[in-house]
Amino acid sequence: MMNEFSKLVSNKWISAKLLDAYVYSKGKQGIYAIGLVHKNQVAGLPKNWEWVYIGISENLKTRIKQHQPDKERKPGLKKWLYNNLNKAQIYYQYTDVSEKNLRLIETSFIRSLKPTFNILKKNKTKRRRK
Repeated sequence: MMNEFSKLVSNKWISAKLLDAYVYSKGKQGIYAIGLVHKNQVAGLPKNWEWVYIGISENLKTRIKQHQPDKERKPGLKKWLYNNLNKAQIYYQYTDVSEKNLRLIETSFIRSLKPTFNILKKNKTKRRRK
């Protein structure tokens, strides 16, 4: 998994306005992150990001299209998208990492970036009493 993680991290992220991204993206497997750049900058580079959603998909073009404000199914994220219509950004990259490892990488990103609208599912395995 570490080899696949380093392969993913070394790939270049593509960034675009969320409203435009599905037009240019391809129907390939990948990972994406939706967020907002805050205006405070240092030497022209964004200093802070507000990450709101991180996901993976077998078909990024379709999944990004589903995150357009008029198609989004999550009410809180839909409201955020409408409120930030012209400011929302997406970073994404295509990858051939196995689905199992891509899910682990997604979980790692969610744990470290703490996006507003991602909820990690708890492990539902029950312990046996001795």
